[in-house]
Amino acid sequence: MEAAKWKPGQSGNPGGRPKSKLISEAYRFKLSELVPDDPHGRTFAELIADGMVVEAVKGKNKVSAAGELADRTEGKPKQSVEHTGVDGGAIEHTIRFGDGKKPDG
Repeated sequence: MEAAKWKPGQSGNPGGRPKSKLISEAYRFKLSELVPDDPHGRTFAELIADGMVVEAVKGKNKVSAAGELADRTEGKPKQSVEHTGVDGGAIEHTIRFGDGKKPDG
């Protein structure tokens, strides 16, 4: 019998599958490029940012553009979520052990 390469419980790939973000990396690369023939020498990211600011001030979608700018610069506001049980009552929890029995039974 061949000896095991790893000890029991030890992963053969502790880092897991490599996190590949090819599309995100391509977007970042493209956004950092200079816009060809732009008289101001802006990058694509700067051009998009300029367009969003103008849209928020003068465009047809002022509210959504302003909201997007606020979310990107200030962070999205936290939303509270309320959980209730049946008919708005308390949520019931049942704890079972590995053998399927309740703690007191």
